[in-house]
Amino acid sequence: MRRFYIEQGVFGNEVSIAGQEAHHIVNVLRMKPGDQLLVCDNSGKEYECELVSVGESCLAKVLSCTETSSEPRLRITLYQGIPKGDKMDGILTRCTEIGVAAFVPVMSPRSVVRLAQKEAAAKRERYARIVQAACKQCGRALIPEVAQPIRSEAIQVSKHQLFIVCYEGELSRGLREMVENTPFSDIGLYIGPEGGLELAEAERLCAAGALTVSLGRRILRTETAGCTAAALILGYNGEMG
Repeated sequence: MRRFYIEQGVFGNEVSIAGQEAHHIVNVLRMKPGDQLLVCDNSGKEYECELVSVGESCLAKVLSCTETSSEPRLRITLYQGIPKGDKMDGILTRCTEIGVAAFVPVMSPRSVVRLAQKEAAAKRERYARIVQAACKQCGRALIPEVAQPIRSEAIQVSKHQLFIVCYEGELSRGLREMVENTPFSDIGLYIGPEGGLELAEAERLCAAGALTVSLGRRILRTETAGCTAAALILGYNGEMG
């Protein structure tokens, strides 16, 4: 059954679907009154609905409501150094499928990509669309948040119960020992861009309370590291089957 997302909550037994989702229903899928669909309001609930009318705003009747169990107990926020080209698209897609709860694109000292304010806002909108499309594919009821791109100096380590920095210069502490069966429910995870992290950057984050970890003896590409680390964190805590 097709899945659609709305910003407002569902009240009563009817729901209104507007904007791009309504456009997709009417002009792309050419759905008609009587067709059934799933509606998610980003509250963790799924509503099985039947279309009543279609147009610029579509109206649907709620048939049933269920609480979803697709969200992990651990909330992982991925701070991702913005890579070149379209690599970020794949990172967002795969990490959404894995179960990452939020994304913060980061411009670090070694980032090739530098965004002005207007460019950053446009990037965020594009990233949000990619994340929503991935949610539809993998069946998530909650859409991960996508923050405005920031500079690494603006990272607030203290926002999270545990903040992990994957750093190739860390030789003694592995990811598993830091996160296996963790009592924490909110984890920040930082992955650098193609050039990795500068020592001063890693030291600054550690001084703020972050912990550096190694992902093993082989250096992973930035587009591989975040997905791998997120999957391992969830797997070490029984969230990956």
